[in-house]
Amino acid sequence: MSRLKLYSILGISFAYAIIRYHIFSDVPWSHFPLFISNKAISMAGLIFLGLALVQSEKSDRKALGQWGAALIGIHILISFIILNEHYFEKFFVGPGEMTFQAEVSMIAGIIGTIFMCALLLASNNGNGNANPSQLSLRIGWGRAILVLAAIHLAFMGYTSWLTPSKWYGYLPPITLISFLVALVFFVRRRKSSKE
Repeated sequence: MSRLKLYSILGISFAYAIIRYHIFSDVPWSHFPLFISNKAISMAGLIFLGLALVQSEKSDRKALGQWGAALIGIHILISFIILNEHYFEKFFVGPGEMTFQAEVSMIAGIIGTIFMCALLLASNNGNGNANPSQLSLRIGWGRAILVLAAIHLAFMGYTSWLTPSKWYGYLPPITLISFLVALVFFVRRRKSSKE
């Protein structure tokens, strides 16, 4: 996949986040560097990871996987910084106490991150002669990441998915879009390859 396409996906993700949260909502621009950027970065990262799973060319899989992992890593770091009652009031029932839904979302994200790191290490340590069972295992890890991402997103945002009248500018929440992205790539088969 060309760099132009990669940058386009990243750019579209940022544009969507800006339009939905800054233009159609009242989120101050002062929250763009972390709060809004984090939404765009996480969506683009998941798209890259999903694309990596269905690529036939080994070089494309590796490049997309690295892009996706890097963006998800940035998403995790930003989330650690802003995960508090001010930014995510619905995640908390009291000072420092998270809701059940938020805890399920977080643990799914943590486990998904472990799978992602394991897959990234396996891909980087590969010698190009992996047998079919090893390749199947790696595909399974990729699908596990998508399932865990879907759980992470569903428990994070499902309460807002069923009320389109409350969507900013009638634009779907990024959590819903990302959830659907995870489902699409989960059911999509890898392209045929001559490898």
